[in-house]
Amino acid sequence: MAKKRVFISFDYDHDADAKTMLAGQAKLPDSPFDFTDASVKDHLSGDWKDKVRRRMDNIDVVAVLCGQHTHYANGVSAEVTIAQEKGKDYFLLQAYSDKTCTKPTPPRALTRCTTGPGPISRRSSAADADTWATGPNRS
Repeated sequence: MAKKRVFISFDYDHDADAKTMLAGQAKLPDSPFDFTDASVKDHLSGDWKDKVRRRMDNIDVVAVLCGQHTHYANGVSAEVTIAQEKGKDYFLLQAYSDKTCTKPTPPRALTRCTTGPGPISRRSSAADADTWATGPNRS
């Protein structure tokens, strides 16, 4: 199976470690998923939204890594909005099984939350992207 190019949207200030673990887990030989990480690695300045738009031109799906402060993360909200504008498939991924994780608050609000079967195992369309999958710290 060909690798999926995945843009991981995450709260850089609070969830960088969870993002690193998720990307690292994908490299393990027994990983249930396989992807190429196309996410932003550092804080971007200036025209960062244009840089994200260009990066999203070359991806298959967006994984929105949700942590405790995601609802306050303006960058994550902007990235979800860009994914919606580009018609990219995306899904929400609960970063921590032992913490209360929140969803981003883009203009087109996401309203439903359920527990998914495992990491990166549920691919959703933009119309159905409000479902949780369990993240890299799953039980």
